[in-house]
This record gives sequence, structure tokens and C-alpha cells, in this order.
Amino acid sequence: MAKEFKGLYEFGEFRLDAAERRLVRGNEPVALTLKVFETLLVLVQRSGQLVEKDELLNEVWSDSYVEEANIARHVWILRKALGDDGDNHHYIETVPKLGYRFIAPVKQIEQAIGESALPEALVDNHAGLANPLGGNSMVNDSLISNRVAGPKTRATVLKVALGLALVSFAIAAYKAVMRSTPTASEIPIRSIAILPLKSLSGDASDNYLGLGIADAIIRKISQARTITVRPTSAVRKYVEPHYDSLLAAQQLKVDCVLDSTIQRAGDHLRVSVNLLRTKDGASLWADSFDQQQDDLFKMEDQIGEQIATRLRLKLRPTTLNQVDPKAYDCYLRAKFHGGLQNRDDNDAAINLLEEAVTIDPNFAAAYADLATEYRNKGVFLHPDQDFWQEKALTAANKAISLDPDLAEAHVSLGLLLWTPANHFPHAVAIKEFRRALDLNPNLDEAHHQLASVYNHIGLLEKGEEEIQRAVAINPINTGARYRVGVNLAYQSKYEQALEAFGSDDKFNPGNWAFQVAWVLFQMKQKDESLALIEKYLKDYPKDEGGLLNSIKGMLAASEGRTKEALDQVELAARIGKGYGHFHHTAFAIASTYALLNNRDLAVKWLTLSAEDGFPCYPLFERDPSLTNLREDAKFVALMKRLKEQWERYKETE
Repeated sequence: MAKEFKGLYEFGEFRLDAAERRLVRGNEPVALTLKVFETLLVLVQRSGQLVEKDELLNEVWSDSYVEEANIARHVWILRKALGDDGDNHHYIETVPKLGYRFIAPVKQIEQAIGESALPEALVDNHAGLANPLGGNSMVNDSLISNRVAGPKTRATVLKVALGLALVSFAIAAYKAVMRSTPTASEIPIRSIAILPLKSLSGDASDNYLGLGIADAIIRKISQARTITVRPTSAVRKYVEPHYDSLLAAQQLKVDCVLDSTIQRAGDHLRVSVNLLRTKDGASLWADSFDQQQDDLFKMEDQIGEQIATRLRLKLRPTTLNQVDPKAYDCYLRAKFHGGLQNRDDNDAAINLLEEAVTIDPNFAAAYADLATEYRNKGVFLHPDQDFWQEKALTAANKAISLDPDLAEAHVSLGLLLWTPANHFPHAVAIKEFRRALDLNPNLDEAHHQLASVYNHIGLLEKGEEEIQRAVAINPINTGARYRVGVNLAYQSKYEQALEAFGSDDKFNPGNWAFQVAWVLFQMKQKDESLALIEKYLKDYPKDEGGLLNSIKGMLAASEGRTKEALDQVELAARIGKGYGHFHHTAFAIASTYALLNNRDLAVKWLTLSAEDGFPCYPLFERDPSLTNLREDAKFVALMKRLKEQWERYKETE
């Protein structure tokens, strides 16, 4: 009987069986989804030739409409499966702007019908095998019931039948195990990134819409407590349409990613979404939504609900408040500029948000974002203009009056209340941050700010828990990463603190240098501490808050240079007057006086530090710089009060 070609190919360590739709490396099967396998098959069958993107779309997706980005995603999965995901590709070559070429040598093998292309243990073709688990026997009756055969023949037949039965049993067991393996949708998903939607028009002016829609879906899904959702600040760098969604998912270290596109025709919007598992690119859910732009708010809610359903997430019931479409468009445009803390973007965000609340005075979310932008201007861009803080507080209170369940508004309110003007009301701030986290457990900035308050009042274990959660949600939150080091430093874990601080001073260079220099001082690396201070004083001579000069005072005092130490603390006190968190400078000044054994002034400045927002009892209790104060009656009385306050905080928190 002539052999009939079935499509068997070998390349490198791999064997591909077209008929069985299988790929193996040696004797090990390589799991591929159908479309990924078909992509590989097209490339292998035309090895050495350029296969253009349009050809791949026609060959693999002839039965449906997909975007060109799907090809890149499937090729990325293939490269990973083939171990070809480094810089030097050995199997699949990219021909820029055109397509792909399979470059490894391919050997075609002819195979007779009925022959298995794969190792026998993997073949799922049991025709002619006995079924030991029940059902109809498919073994030829003549093999086991031939009464006229001789003893040797019957023995041989029985051996064959027994062997076949064992093989069938093994296959059945294998199938049972495979059936019990979780499917794509059943494998636990513990983290997700909602990427900015890509505009199919290629018009960069639509980028604001893609980011704004993503932000709305993020806020919706973030209500769930059983999944970590990357915040908008973590995904906004993917706003340009050229990125690969699965590569972004790897960089963001999430289990799945929502890859979406948006197409606009006048006032009509078409949004296509695809929820992909990062591990293998499998699609867990895909859908399309068609809406008028006026109904965008409703569509965002529907997408969020669908994701929650697919991932079995429990969301808090919410009521969709009607928002004026023009106001909502301004709000989305503001998202594109919000949180960037430079003057141009801050001004643009404020102008758009003010326009939004003018159009729709009941737009709570716009007031919440406006509070954030006003505060950013007052704290980071114009600290000399106090009225921005007042405007921010007014906007935050307005947002909460319109929508008490708006988590971001509670974060803004907590920050605006926790100030020296209000004498740092720790319990009030904690209440606001806790309320925000009740509403949105994935709000990294709420975890971050709550940790900062805990660090200040000495609840260091709770602070560590919150700050680690903030970094887990948003690894690029530079403020949270900085405060990981602060928390460890206050626990006297100096080496770990130094490692946590690293060389990243992006959050606030002056504060970073102050904390790192303080840690180096505690580790008795005084030369390194002084060198760091001198470098940053050269780069940032203003020395905001007098922080760096206060550390120079400690260094001089520890070496017995009394006059120099006194000059430095006097300079630090003068520079730091009016600084929001002057209590850290005050603590360093107290430490300087303690090292000089001037107990009265040391206790005076330590009391000022504690009463001005930094009553960190555990730090005061174990800091070796305060050793000279341990027997002082005033210090003992101060520490008794601080301990009682600390214990009350522990009981209530």
C-alpha cells in the first residue's frame, strides 16, 4: 500500500505533526493554543521564505477579523515556547514592517496513514484497544475467543490483550489527569493590568481617550479584594500604540492583561477588548462594545463588570451617576496630564478639571482629581503659595459631599488634613486613609500614606505591612519605595534600609540624602555620610527644611567639634523654619545636642519633634544617639508620655 503524506516536520529539537496538531520537544509535548500552532505551521511549511503579515492573517484567521497586533503576540508566544526569545533568534526572524521568516533548517518526513508521528505514550488514538474501565471492548474478538487456536497461540493472544489493556488503562488515566487540570479560565489570576486602549486611527490626539477609559476600568476592578490591580500611574507609559501587550504584562509582573483597541467614527465608538493570560498569551475573554461617546460611562462600567465576572471577582454595587458628556470628555483629557507634577501638565489638568466642574457642578470625580492637582501645585510646584492648599481642601470636601464613596477624595482629604497647620491629627488622617482602602483596597497611594502616618507614630510593624502592600500594587511608586527604607531605618535595620533606599533619589533628593546619611551615621560610616551630604548640598544648596545641615551637626558633634555642631544646628533651624515636616530636622537637632551632652536643649528639641507630628516612641527608645539622655528626668518623663500615647495608638489601630 502506497504511503500517503500527512505533514510531519522536524527542526532543531522539535517535531511537528500537522495532522495531530501537536508539537513535541524530544518526548515532551509543547502546549500551544490552536491559533499559535497554526501560525507556526504556516511559517514551517514555508521555511526560508518571507511570510507577510497579510498572508498570515489570511491563513490563520480567515474565519474572523483580528488586528495585526495579534500576529506579533502569537509570534512572541511561539518564540518563548521554542526557547527563541532572546536577542538572537534561531527559529523565527522578523522582517521589519513586512512579516516573518522561519530560518531554522526544516526536514519533511513522509508517514503512512495509521503511523503515529509522536511517542506512543502521547498518542490519543485508541482504536483497537481494550477498555478496562468499562464500555464496549474494541479488541478483535478473535484475539481472545479463538477456541481452535493452540495453547501457544492462545497464550500469545492473551499476552497481547493484557498488554493492550494496560496501555489503554494508562491512556485513560492520562486523560483523567488532563481533565482534572485547570483550564485557562480556571487557573487563578491574582494580578491584572488594564492597559491604555490603542487607537486604530493612529491619531495621537485619541491617546487621552485610551488612557481615560483604562483609568475608569481600573477604578472599577480595584474594588475587588482578591486581585492586585496595577494603578493608572503604572500603566500610563504604555499609552503609545506600538507596545506589545504581553511584554508590558511581563514588565508589570501581572498574571493577565487587558489588551484593547478603540475606533472612533464621529460620535460613535467601537471598543474591542481581549483579556490575555501572561504566561502563554491565552485569551481568557474577548468582546466588542459599540456605544455613542455620550454613553462612554456606561460602556466602561460594562467592561469592568464583564472582567469581574470572568475572573470571579466580587465588586461593590455602585450606582451610575449621570455626567454631562462634555464634562466627562474634559475629565478624560485631564487624566492624560494628571499626576505628572510639572508645571505645564499640572496647569493643563487644572484648567480641564475646572472646566469639567463648571459644565457639571455635580461631577464628584472631577472635584477629587482637582483636589489632587491643587495639592500638587501647592506642595511641589508653588510651596510659597498657601492658597492652593485651601483650594485643594475645598475641592476634596466638595467631592465627598457629592459622593461619600469616592476613595480618591478620602486620600486627598487625609493628606490635606495631616499638616502642621492642623497639628498633624494622626487619628483623623488614618481614618480617611482607612476609609479609602475600604472602598478601594488597590489604591496604592492610600496604603503608602497610611504607612507614612504609621511610621511617624511608631506603629512600625503596621507601617511595614502597608508600605509593602503599596509597593506590591505599584512597584514604580517611588514614594512608597522610599518609605520602605524609612520604615526599616526606624526599626534599626540599617543594612536592609540602605539596600531598600538603593541609589534611587527620584522621590525627593533632599529627603533621600537625609535618610541615607542618617543610616550611614548609625552604621558608623561617618566619612560616607559626610561625603553624601556634601554632594547633595552642592547639587541642592537650598537644603529644604534644613535637613542636610542638621545631619552635618550630628557628624560634627559625634567628633567633638562643638562650635561647628552648634553652627550647623543654628543654620538648620533657620533654614527649616516653616517647613512642613520640620519635625525630622528637629529630631536631628535634638540628637546633635544629645551627642554634645546638652540634655536640656536635647529634650526641648525632642519634645518639639514629637509634638510637631513625629512621636515615634520606638525610634526614640533605641536610637544610640540619645544614650546620654537615658538617665535624665525630663527625658524619662517625655518617654513615659510617648509610650502611653504609642500604646493607645496600638490599641485603637
